Amino acid sequence: MSKDKPNCKATVLGAGCWRSRRCSRYAVKDGYCNQHHPNTIAAKDAASKAKQDAWSRKFILKRDVHHGDQDFTDAFRSYMDGCQDSAEAWDKVLDTWKALESSRAALEKVSNDE
Repeated sequence: MSKDKPNCKATVLGAGCWRSRRCSRYAVKDGYCNQHHPNTIAAKDAASKAKQDAWSRKFILKRDVHHGDQDFTDAFRSYMDGCQDSAEAWDKVLDTWKALESSRAALEKVSNDE
């Protein structure tokens, strides 16, 4: 540690062990190096959270499309299995189809935005 340049005051984990130690880099601003400065850490955390949120939205949309496929198939099978005369059953088939199409459109929009 140099007397004219103070080291970063952040505590980091040592390589390959559970012990913590002081960062060995020189302090640049507010007693921290560029990597451990609170503003830098906050920006990295925000970017990571945004990436995780985007992945979560896409996962939920994929799940909705998968369940929509199953719901549509079940509704169509029940319609074909004997209640073809029922307008109510056909309306259910159309509603599940519309829900499936809207889920697919939302997933495609999210995929194209990336």
